[in-house]
Amino acid sequence: LYGNSSDTNARTVQVEVNQTGPVITLNGSDTIYLEALSPYTDAGATAKSNTGADISSKLIVLGNVNNKVLGTYLINFSVVDNFGFTAEKNRVVIVRDTKAPVITTKYGSNTIRHQINTPFTDANIVVTDAFYAPNQITLTRTGIVNDKVAAGYNVQYTACDPSGNCSPIFFVLV
Repeated sequence: LYGNSSDTNARTVQVEVNQTGPVITLNGSDTIYLEALSPYTDAGATAKSNTGADISSKLIVLGNVNNKVLGTYLINFSVVDNFGFTAEKNRVVIVRDTKAPVITTKYGSNTIRHQINTPFTDANIVVTDAFYAPNQITLTRTGIVNDKVAAGYNVQYTACDPSGNCSPIFFVLV
């Protein structure tokens, strides 16, 4: 056209395939310490595609936590984006017992009246624990009561549960 000519230029256009998968972000910590018997509701997670689009609705959550059984539990979050790329994150939930047993007396005070000439036993001591049954608690007594001599005797008790939690020393006057 009009006698103008131009050189031919070649251009190469390279189309890159998405090589970046989605990203999962946990809400809260990736490790949770849960006191035994406490309720647990997972804080969840969010997921974004490589373009930043929210794909949290595609998250699949697997795993559960039994707050009645001490141990380590895994909550798995996974997602697949529109290109078939996957991402995965885990949250570890550790159910543990950290509460010490509690010692009291049947009478509600630290003084126990005891009949002379009858054997002294620990029957008036009450031990409770937030997780373990009373028969699973180890009760240790320090001190002797001479049931033949009327006097005031100081006796000390401690209680330990199978998790290794021990009560403070509980003093009793007999």
